[in-house]
Amino acid sequence: MASSLISNSHHIDFDSVFDMDDAGLAQVFETLIATGLRNFFGCPAVFYEEALLEFFTNGSVREDGMVVSTIRGTTVEISESFFATAFDLPTEGLTDLSDVPKDKIFHARSLFSASKEQVSVSCFKKEMKIEYRLSHDILAKTIFVKAGSFDAVTRDRFLLMTAITFDVKVNWGSLLFSVLKGMVTPGSRKAKGFAIKIGVLLQNVQGLMLGESKGFPKSRILDAKTVQRREPLRVNLWLLLKRPCLLKLMMLLLMHQWNNSLCPNANLRRERGSWCWKTLLKLMNQFLRLWNNQLSYQLLRVQLRTQTLLLTKF
Repeated sequence: MASSLISNSHHIDFDSVFDMDDAGLAQVFETLIATGLRNFFGCPAVFYEEALLEFFTNGSVREDGMVVSTIRGTTVEISESFFATAFDLPTEGLTDLSDVPKDKIFHARSLFSASKEQVSVSCFKKEMKIEYRLSHDILAKTIFVKAGSFDAVTRDRFLLMTAITFDVKVNWGSLLFSVLKGMVTPGSRKAKGFAIKIGVLLQNVQGLMLGESKGFPKSRILDAKTVQRREPLRVNLWLLLKRPCLLKLMMLLLMHQWNNSLCPNANLRRERGSWCWKTLLKLMNQFLRLWNNQLSYQLLRVQLRTQTLLLTKF
């Protein structure tokens, strides 16, 4: 069970993500901070495995709405105000996502879309721009604690993304505490997570000995390296259609690679085919990062044209 609690929990390294070259992706994390979620997402990346297991094993929700449990004989009571104070969460704003303004939702359907057509509030993640896919994944993993695949964008996640993007005030204390109650409720099918956050809450319980702490797995921490690794190739392929010079370069590389593979004698094959493919991927990633910078784009075009001239000589 401990492994599942960790696999359903995620952490954000804010110091790292702001060093990314992609301003659009970095803006996703800046928006989360502006919303008031830095202390919730970016608390110290440690957890207490034994205490965490006991918390969920003995946990329940009392009639007055408090989350209660017993850890090593010590009674733990967590109220909504205690929860919000621990992470300095905003306690004013919407408590029901259905109250997100309709005009904001309408604009979000166009803003989030990767094409010229509006997306539905219940769409597929691939229909959205890369930065909003990242935003969706963060919400699915860290707030809604979704287990398994999350290629489909649910209505609640879309509405929450809209509220965050358009700076609609949300009562995060109430919203996130409701998620915790869903995890603790006996018999609930809600995936269990919040491993790091629960550790922060338990540290504030007087007289409770938590035992040895463990560092959170790096594979569950979002930093600049893991975020950029998630950048899908299909987005780069879509960009090929937007810039003819990049499309021409790719066609030349593919032809070169194909001719190289057709050579019947392996000893006579040129090694440039493998090199060209790696160069293609590198240039495509550069193109995506420089998408919003016209001056840098002009410099990139010179680089692409130079590369094209070199390839035509082979």
